[in-house]
Amino acid sequence: MGFIRTALLCILVVGIMPPTANGQNPSPWSIEFRAGMVWIGNAFRYVDTDEGTEKVHGSAVSPLKAAPGVGARYHISRNLVGVASLDALYQEYVELPAQAPNAGKVVPTDTHIGSDSPYPDEELQNVAGVFVLPLHIGLDFPLIRREAVTTGPGAGVTIVARIPILIEGESTSGIASYHWGAGRFLHPELNWSAVFHTFDHLDYGLRLRAMYPMANLWALENDVGWWDGLTIGLQAIVQLGLGSPESGSE
Repeated sequence: MGFIRTALLCILVVGIMPPTANGQNPSPWSIEFRAGMVWIGNAFRYVDTDEGTEKVHGSAVSPLKAAPGVGARYHISRNLVGVASLDALYQEYVELPAQAPNAGKVVPTDTHIGSDSPYPDEELQNVAGVFVLPLHIGLDFPLIRREAVTTGPGAGVTIVARIPILIEGESTSGIASYHWGAGRFLHPELNWSAVFHTFDHLDYGLRLRAMYPMANLWALENDVGWWDGLTIGLQAIVQLGLGSPESGSE
């Protein structure tokens, strides 16, 4: 027990150490620009019926999208950084009509469905171009620090806002209601970054991100895989230091 208490005390002391002015400790405030690709899982492309496995009409393969972003970072202590960031991407979605399996579910699509609906009495399906805006709030833990590189995990919550614009059909209300309903906008996030220190007040590196829709724990539809809506991204990052290391680090 004495060893455990000592270890916990050491971790606490290291965690609250303020940043110093050497090259391994960035300025308290920095701004981050990033860009990369994100993969969004679509786990509802096929459904089992009495006649066999059928494709869900309009449901596309899991999309891979470009996602630029910008964020602000504040170094709370040597090994703790507060982060707030916003990314943006575009994806088309289709609302499955009343006669489709899991009617009302919204899935990624890569085609304008229009009058191509296979369901009787359904001339149009609601298709929207959706601007997806993930707002991330969390903490980074730069635990492994060297003169040339800093790396470590991060965690937080990503609130995924979606703004639909009607392409085909009658309304985007069903698409908007689905994305905001049951807490589908709430995505816990884990990430890992590696940042290289080559220039004064400018660092660069990579960040690997994984976001999971918490609503899958209580609102996952029938015949839909657990990874539906899982988002994985790899982004190149550039961090610009703002101010002196001493400001805000007392």
